[in-house]
Amino acid sequence: MTDSDLFSRGRGCSRRWCVCLVLAVLFVSLGAAAGIYFAYQFLGLELPHERVFRGMFRVRSGDRWTSQLSDHTNPSYITTAQQYATRLDTIYGNSVFKNVFIRSEVLGLDRGANDSLVVHFNLHINYRRLHLDAADLYLVIMSEIRRPDASALTGVSIDEDSVEIQERTPSLEILPPHLDDNFPNLKAAPIAGHEVTPSRNHLTTSTPPPTTTLPPRRCQALDVTLCANLHHNVTTYPNLLGHPDARTVERDIISVREVIDSECHPLAQEFLCELLQPDCRRAQSMNPSGVFEDHIISPCRDFCEEVMSTCGRRLPPHLRLAIDCASFPVLDGG
Repeated sequence: MTDSDLFSRGRGCSRRWCVCLVLAVLFVSLGAAAGIYFAYQFLGLELPHERVFRGMFRVRSGDRWTSQLSDHTNPSYITTAQQYATRLDTIYGNSVFKNVFIRSEVLGLDRGANDSLVVHFNLHINYRRLHLDAADLYLVIMSEIRRPDASALTGVSIDEDSVEIQERTPSLEILPPHLDDNFPNLKAAPIAGHEVTPSRNHLTTSTPPPTTTLPPRRCQALDVTLCANLHHNVTTYPNLLGHPDARTVERDIISVREVIDSECHPLAQEFLCELLQPDCRRAQSMNPSGVFEDHIISPCRDFCEEVMSTCGRRLPPHLRLAIDCASFPVLDGG
């Protein structure tokens, strides 16, 4: 085959060569498009123009808190959460920002004062089409609350003073670097005979209370619904975040769910649940004090460091400080 078979002086290339080039470009383009599509559909990547605003409000009348709403799998919880998501969709879907509103989601239902119902939610906004901030979204819902004929809020009354909306900050901006200095590693700089207490303004010290003997650790059934799918079915308290019981765990569930929903790491839920509901092993022998005490099982250090590297700054300071990856065991052979 000569050069004249591949290239024509008049046209620049042969028909066969041009067809092959066009097909190659077409297949590469289709492959790239398919890769982007599957990345967003199956890896849960957030579109760069989507912004998420976190909000909450307290229901003054019409709905009340019940114990069933503490279980995210309970039909009562599911129904109530869907109802409030629909109310929010109606409010913002019919507002002046309807063209940029994507969807709402209810993160959790909490117990307020006098058994009132507190609703925690997210609002997803298309930021590419219009630049708005939390104040704009706040005015929309406040306008609806104050309307006497608001169809989206039929049957319920919202406490105006309880409404809060703020943009969810990217993980690397949750706390500026200078604020991290106010929350040091307490184990790295102990003060002899005193307990160090973190504060955003300064460090304070206090004399520890008299030492008391804790009861022996005991294994028990899992009791946090968010962690019902763990590979183990028993846990123990205090857990690895310092919660003494399930009731105190519930106080932090909303914060934990927000970290999980942020998709900062694909295994964030598994890791956080291993801290909230750590595995437990029954005692086979007595400890040096002559007591049978069950054993708490920690996640491995590498797993902790990997998840904390991407999710750590999304955690509230009191939870972030409670997680000490260096104290967790190293995986054998790692």
